[in-house]
Formats: sequence, C-alpha cells, structure tokens
Amino acid sequence: MASKVKTPVMPEPESNGCLPKGWRMVRFGDVVRDVNEAERNPLESGLERYVGLEHIEPENLHLKQWGDLTAGAVSFTKRFRKGQVLFGKRRAYQRKVAVTEFDGICSSDILTFEPKDDSLIPELLPFIVQSDGFFQHALGTSSGSLSPRTRWSQLQDYEFPLPPKHEQCHIAELLCAADQAVTQMNSVLIRVEELLQAFLCDAFTSRVVAEKHASLQELCAESITYGIVQAGPHVPDGIPYIRVSDMVQEVFVSDSILRTTPQIASRFKRSTVTSGDIVFALRGDPGLVRVVPEFLDGANLTQGTARISVRADVNRDFVLWALRSPAVRRQIATEAKGSTFKEITLASLRKLRIPDKARKEQDQIADCANNIYAGMEETKASCAATKSLFSELRDSMLSNGVSK
Repeated sequence: MASKVKTPVMPEPESNGCLPKGWRMVRFGDVVRDVNEAERNPLESGLERYVGLEHIEPENLHLKQWGDLTAGAVSFTKRFRKGQVLFGKRRAYQRKVAVTEFDGICSSDILTFEPKDDSLIPELLPFIVQSDGFFQHALGTSSGSLSPRTRWSQLQDYEFPLPPKHEQCHIAELLCAADQAVTQMNSVLIRVEELLQAFLCDAFTSRVVAEKHASLQELCAESITYGIVQAGPHVPDGIPYIRVSDMVQEVFVSDSILRTTPQIASRFKRSTVTSGDIVFALRGDPGLVRVVPEFLDGANLTQGTARISVRADVNRDFVLWALRSPAVRRQIATEAKGSTFKEITLASLRKLRIPDKARKEQDQIADCANNIYAGMEETKASCAATKSLFSELRDSMLSNGVSK
C-alpha cells in the first residue's frame, strides 16, 4: 500500500508585507458602515439637538456647539446616535471629524460612521478617520470647484492597516490620552484669552461718569490718515504698502507684501509709516490693529488702512490695547457702517474715546497686557506643538503599532 504523502505545513509569515505581525490591510468599507438613518420627526422622537458643518471644529474630535431643535424648524433629517463618528464630506480639506456624545440629527453633508462588526473597536475609528491617510484619500476623491465633496462610494475604498483587537485597544487608549492632553492645552489657551479680555475690560471701562477721556486723534503726533487710493500693479523693487489682507495674521509676512512705484508713493507721503506706528483696518474687520515692524519702516498704506502715530509722551502699547479693548471695540462697531461690507470713516476713527490716564498708569496697563499676551503666545505655541506631536503619534501608531 502506498504511503500517504503529508503536505508540509508552512509557517505563518512574521508580517503581512511590511506590516507588524498580526496586522492586515483592509478596505474602510469592509470594517465601517455608513449609517443612513432618516428621522422625519426629531422632536417627537425626543431629539433636541442638531449638528451642521459649522458646529464641527477642524481637527477637534469633540463637539463644543450644536443647534437647538426646539428653537425652530430645520431641514435636516439624518439621524446620528451617541458614539458614532461624524465626518464632513464637503470641503474635506477642513478636516472636520467629531465623535458624538448625544443623539441628534445632522446635515446631509455629514457622513455618519460606525464599526460594521467587532473586527474594529469603536474607540479607534475616530482616529482612523482623522488620520492623514484618510484625508488624503478624501481629498483625492473630492469633486466640484466651489464646494468639493467626496462620497461614501469612494471613501469605502480607502485601504489601511488594521491591527489585531488587543493592539487596537492599546493604541486607542494611548491616543485617547494624547487627545485629552490636546484638549487640556486648548482649555488653558481659552482661559488665558479670557484673562486678557477680562483685564482689558477692567482697564478701559469707565467706573464713573466723570472719568476723563481723550479722542484718539488727541493722543497722536500727526493726523490719522489713510493711504494710497490706487497703488497700480506690483513693482518688485518698489515701495511696500500695507493692505487689510496683510493684517489678518498676527505678524506681517514680507513675501506677501505688495509694492508700488516710488512716484505713486511720493504722492501719499502723509501716510508713510514708521516702525512702531499702529496700522488700523478701516474695512473688512474694522478695528483690527497691528504694529509696523522694522522691515516695513518707510512703507505706505492703502485706502483701507490708516496710520496712527502716537505722541512721544503717550505709551504706544497703551493705545494699542485700548483699541483692542471691548469698550473701544464697541465704539468701533457702532461707528462702522455698511450691511455686508463694514467700514469706519477717518472722522469716526479720530473721535474714538480713549481713557485719559496718567503716563504711569498707562505704563502699568500696557506692561500687564503685554505680559498676558506673551503668555498667551507661549500657550499658543505649546498648543501647536502638542497638536503636531499628537498627529505624528496617531499616524505612526496607526501604521506601525506601539513600540514594545
């Protein structure tokens, strides 16, 4: 009788390609379900909140705001449930992902995800959706010019490495802790920002009717004025000029500054700025203020910006913080005219009322505000570093696991 030949048993490979042992490549749609649950009568079903794209903060898994269904009718009919993951499919580059902590209804521009079965734990899903790989796929599959959208039929084809269940739990635990650290840093930043606003409110709000004020113009060495009416085309070696759009960021960026000809600039010598001057936005966001840096010494302005050159016997930073204070911002808001395009006139700007305080008190207020602001900037930098570290940690863990 012929002997039975045994088929050799091959040992399992240590990993799937370059993946850690036990990991496998999966399609998003094989482990995740796109939930489409309609709810036509949310209030009758006991739902009180709705979520639109405007309620989801970019790169923040936690919902901090929502709409109130009891306040009026909304057109949303898509239901979500606590623990599901919301993903903004419109303008995916905004990276809007959130984990729901309550039941409600949401916009049709939001996809609702949950694990399809127990091969993927719910705690890991939001981090997968938040990962760079997922968003690159979402952006690559988006279509439309003004308001690009991706679709579930395309997102479900996204492939990613899935670790075994026990490692999913470990990774999710670590990423939840890292996410909590980011949340705490954001909370600290909010508190510091609130501290600055509270200080400015206290420092620049009159406590008695008889407290003296001065007009903004009275605190200036020269007349407050706007700049060039028509700067013409950009001249690479010309005279730089400051636009409202250059003031959106906290600091001026030299590469974005446009330049005009010396001939045009010479016709508006009155609006030539010196480093240390304050530039005030008359349009767009009336009241936005920035200090002219050294590299823009001798630059000019546009018709939408104004130069504020503070007298030598007045603390420049005192005036700067006064303009940023809630009390003066309210004056600016009252004086700004226009429905869709707000603008404040030079006449109204010059008449803004600033508390008339002795130089010693000006110095104290300016120093305190500057110190709080410096602390706020340090906190912002720490927040940015923490977010960056979290992103690197998340994408590394989702690709390579946790180092033993």
